[in-house]
Amino acid sequence: MEVKKVEASEFSHERFINEHWKPGIPLVLKNATRVWGAYNTFSPEWFRKNHGSRKTVVNGQEYTMTEIMDLVEGKDTSRPVPYPCKYELGGGWPELTHMITPLNIGFAKPNWMESSWFRRGYWGGITELFIGGPGGKFPYVHLDYYHMSAWINQIYGHKEFTVWPRGQD
Repeated sequence: MEVKKVEASEFSHERFINEHWKPGIPLVLKNATRVWGAYNTFSPEWFRKNHGSRKTVVNGQEYTMTEIMDLVEGKDTSRPVPYPCKYELGGGWPELTHMITPLNIGFAKPNWMESSWFRRGYWGGITELFIGGPGGKFPYVHLDYYHMSAWINQIYGHKEFTVWPRGQD
């Protein structure tokens, strides 16, 4: 199945709902995050310069942001890039949250993650920054939390996804 790719500015919310969300057909919205402060800002060099000493733990191993960026860019080839390397933005890194707004980018409406159920922590409601590098992959085919539709926003680099329409799982 070929996944359709369209410029986000040329696609309406109503068209998205009717042609893709309701029938469950994957779609790539190109340049949808242009409205974000992170667009053309987030890069390995930016993270090294502004948050190089920030730490995270991946699979029991602690890494600084500088170490992760060196691994992602291949400057350190002595060990594999940790995956999944993720940072919680809301509670763990709130100073970046303003750089990824609006989360709905005009298409993900209503945002169920903003409901009172999610804010109370019953179900989650976490916004995460994932960082990956060459060879990184999720270890198994999966549905996202609570079987919700997923919004993946690639801000830097490239990532390959395998997706399929509803009923083909």
